[in-house]
Amino acid sequence: MSSFRGHLRLRLLLRLRLLLRLRLLLRLRLRLRLLLRLRLLLRLRLDWTPRPAAARLRLVETVVIVTGAIGQPSLSARASRAAGFRIALRDVAGPLDEVVLESPDVVLLELPVGRPMRETAEAIASPPGMEEVPILAIIDESQLKQLGPRSLVADFCLLPLREDELVARIRRLVRPTAKADDDRVVVDALVIDLKGYAATIDGAPVDFAYQEFELLRFLATHPGQAFSRDQLLARVWGYDYYGGPRTVDIHVRRVRAKLGPRYASCLQTIRHVGYKWVASTDHADG
Repeated sequence: MSSFRGHLRLRLLLRLRLLLRLRLLLRLRLRLRLLLRLRLLLRLRLDWTPRPAAARLRLVETVVIVTGAIGQPSLSARASRAAGFRIALRDVAGPLDEVVLESPDVVLLELPVGRPMRETAEAIASPPGMEEVPILAIIDESQLKQLGPRSLVADFCLLPLREDELVARIRRLVRPTAKADDDRVVVDALVIDLKGYAATIDGAPVDFAYQEFELLRFLATHPGQAFSRDQLLARVWGYDYYGGPRTVDIHVRRVRAKLGPRYASCLQTIRHVGYKWVASTDHADG
């Protein structure tokens, strides 16, 4: 009887020790997540320095380079940085669903030989807010056969890499609806000055708050494209913003109110999806 009790006590102690270890692991995992978020928030705050209004549009564009050569000299990183883009590096062997944490405008995929392109691109594009982020693959001729409509790759550059070609392709993907020297969006008497961060209607200035203008700028430079609220939060506010979809709705109402009845309908509601910009006043809001 005493041996049975001793055996039972031993089993209970082992289970208790196991539960304590699991609890400790969960706490450590939670702390690591919090530390990662704090690090990202701190980095975003450090990056957020006042810049001249004319320079803001170019400098906020982020290029994330997913590569298997972390720690080695990177021609693509050097060329992108020299062109004025913010650069972030991610290991292709790491958790690719965390690329979204960098709030990229375009992803450069330096695909190692032998790694499947489609599965890698799907892992990058899987989180909410990444569906519309273009992926530019840097590959050699032996990997061309992996390209196709299902590869999720918007464009590619062949090795050996030419810096001017790479930068030109990045710029085309980052701003597909405007040329590199386009500084304005014009709809009749509405003029949105992208470089000066200002808007006028019939020559009279419209006073937008910074985040209101950012939302207007993003939608107006992607006319006809519908974006979900989650996508707008990721692309305009940044993935680490702790607001919810209601934030987007509130800013949309404010932008429409300031645009007035003539141009409010340019910012359309797409039911069950989100919002899009239509560069015409000859329509009704959906």
